[in-house]
Amino acid sequence: MISELTARYRVKTNILFANVEILQQTPIGNLIVVMSGSASDLEEALHYLQVAQVDVEIIDSGLLQNSKVGDPV
Repeated sequence: MISELTARYRVKTNILFANVEILQQTPIGNLIVVMSGSASDLEEALHYLQVAQVDVEIIDSGLLQNSKVGDPV
């Protein structure tokens, strides 16, 4: 999925932390990532993740100017 963000949406994604556990034979995990790209590319990538039913929490979008990352596309 991370490589898809780069290939399809021109968004660079750096993994800062990753954790995967197996609960009842189902892998469940968390990633903390830094994503960079244009505001429109980031919006499209976020929409892709939401459609794929990935829970996304934006911790700090302060580096994006005039952007509303997280709003519906």
